[in-house]
Amino acid sequence: MLTEAVILVYKDINYVNQFATFPIHSRRIKTILVESFESVVFAIRQKTNTLFLLITGEETFPSNWKLSELKSQNPLLILTGSTQPNINLFHNFLESLGIYASSIEGNSLFYKSLSFIEENLYDSELSLDTVASHIFVSKSHYSRMFQRAIGKGFKQYVIHRRIEKAKMLLDQGCSVTDVCFNIGYTDLTHFSRMFKKIVGEKPSQYRLRK
Repeated sequence: MLTEAVILVYKDINYVNQFATFPIHSRRIKTILVESFESVVFAIRQKTNTLFLLITGEETFPSNWKLSELKSQNPLLILTGSTQPNINLFHNFLESLGIYASSIEGNSLFYKSLSFIEENLYDSELSLDTVASHIFVSKSHYSRMFQRAIGKGFKQYVIHRRIEKAKMLLDQGCSVTDVCFNIGYTDLTHFSRMFKKIVGEKPSQYRLRK
């Protein structure tokens, strides 16, 4: 059973202050400012039975952060482009965690769905339908559940996580085609379009700069 939540905020002290002064902030919800990937790894290794949220107001984390290699026995949500409204949604989620930590069905199912997403994040068959079916709820119900808890839609979340992985692979010198198929896309044109939308340039251009 989860006993607390830890919010790891990358760089922005204003975000830390916003979380720390929010009315529901309690001993069960801690906020930590992190400035390096090593500090994230250290924080995660210190806790058990804890939900971690790693967030930043930027569109991406630094390209040398190996987010896909983070290993934890705890649930871990990685969110980028977090705004003030999203912070309010995070707190609603964390509040429900505190209220229902020992009660169960909704929260345990949601955590189960997050684990399923992590395990299948780069599978081309991953969809809202497959995740909802995994925890035996309707597609529309899970969509609302995810939006309330995470602060962004399921599709947007998956796209951003995949593009983070794409950047890491491109940094390592992998070809654009290999990256496309390794992160769950089956259409090179679509992958390139999504990459440019988030990063601001095509994957081939990004790769040439590295």
